[in-house]
Amino acid sequence: MTRRNSAVIVLAIILMVGGFLGVLFIGQLVNPAPAPVAVAVLDIPAGTTLSAEMIAIDSVHMDPKVLAGLVLEAELANYVGGVVVEPIHAFQPVHKAAISVSGNPASDHRLALALSDPSLVAMVVPVSVGTAPDAIVEGDFVDLNFGVGSTTAFGGMLSTAPTEMPFAAGFGALDQVAGELAATPEVSSTPTPEPLLMLPVAKTVVRSARILSVIREERATTVQSEPGAETRTVAVQGKIIALVVAIPREAQELLEFAIDNGTVRVALLSAQIADHSDGETPSLGMTWNDLVSLVRMEREAALAAGLPTDVFGPGAFAVEATRSAATQAAQLANPTATPLPFLTLTPTP
Repeated sequence: MTRRNSAVIVLAIILMVGGFLGVLFIGQLVNPAPAPVAVAVLDIPAGTTLSAEMIAIDSVHMDPKVLAGLVLEAELANYVGGVVVEPIHAFQPVHKAAISVSGNPASDHRLALALSDPSLVAMVVPVSVGTAPDAIVEGDFVDLNFGVGSTTAFGGMLSTAPTEMPFAAGFGALDQVAGELAATPEVSSTPTPEPLLMLPVAKTVVRSARILSVIREERATTVQSEPGAETRTVAVQGKIIALVVAIPREAQELLEFAIDNGTVRVALLSAQIADHSDGETPSLGMTWNDLVSLVRMEREAALAAGLPTDVFGPGAFAVEATRSAATQAAQLANPTATPLPFLTLTPTP
């Protein structure tokens, strides 16, 4: 009888301890441990740069889903220095959606929060696997290049009012030279028409644009985890179709024009580039006129030492014509002269 009573007492103790531990466990599930969150110690109006002195840390009991939208103590350093975009009242927890700062996860639902520089805007650039590298990811930097083919009905003078001797005083004094000419009535200039801008043309319109997000096509596919299991439909990302980029506000019209009237190609920049502050440095661009001038310049440099005897490439035919013209001119000037030897032409295969 005594042993039976002892067994009952031990069992009762075990049940009591188990019940107590169960209550504690359920209590922790229902009431999770307090989390340290950032709380404003004063009223913070919109437009204020957030500083550490404006914030205190308080421990609160909240649902994890609610805590995900608040700035926790461990995350505070990422938000100090950001700009407050919504008023934060004193003793109110600081919401991530109220601060504009680079890398803010709340920008997934409000893209403007990712534009920490007020001089930047976000634009969508349609791309394809032929105009942008496929392995671009959020946070990369790219150059955006605008190209127009030779079949487009564009074209016009490079300038309509050429300035006489524009580089007489150096590149940095064009405005001063123009002002001096305008203030001197006795100086008369005869405008020389510049050549027609010949297509095709290419131009870098935006430099060092930050990728905010990458948009890919999605297609539905049916998968089955194992034979006999229930099939389910999942979305699979495919080819890249667009990029969301942050560009200077002044460049939005130029990029819009480029998207609507030509081809925009994306040049991915190296991840080793740490300074992207030269994003507004203009490029010279490339036109058909430039290609012609480049070919002429390099050809003149190659022929400066005289006509070669062996010529490689398609330019051999142009050299042949030059040599033939020189031979004819020499023979006309001196009919008794010995004819010049012929060129050995080796065109490009």
